[in-house]
Amino acid sequence: MEISITTFAVLKEQLGGGLKASLPAGSLVSDLLAYLAKEYSLGLQLVASIRVVRDNQFLPVNEPLLVNDDLFLLPPSSGG
Repeated sequence: MEISITTFAVLKEQLGGGLKASLPAGSLVSDLLAYLAKEYSLGLQLVASIRVVRDNQFLPVNEPLLVNDDLFLLPPSSGG
C-alpha cells in the first residue's frame, strides 16, 4: 500500500518535504518508522521521538496504516 508523508522542521531537512512510502498491507505505524529509519539512516533516538499524525490525531505505534493514508511526521520540539 502507498502512504503519503508530509514532514516538518528537521525531518523536512533530512527527508524532504513530501515522501511516498510503499509498505505491505497490514503495516503499523511502527513499521513505517522502521522503514524510515532504515531507508534514510535516521538515528533511533530521532525515530523514537517522531509523532505520526492522521486527521489531526496522534497515532500510537501499534495503529494500523490505511491504504492511501496521508500522514504528517512531527519531529521533537522544544519550547521557547
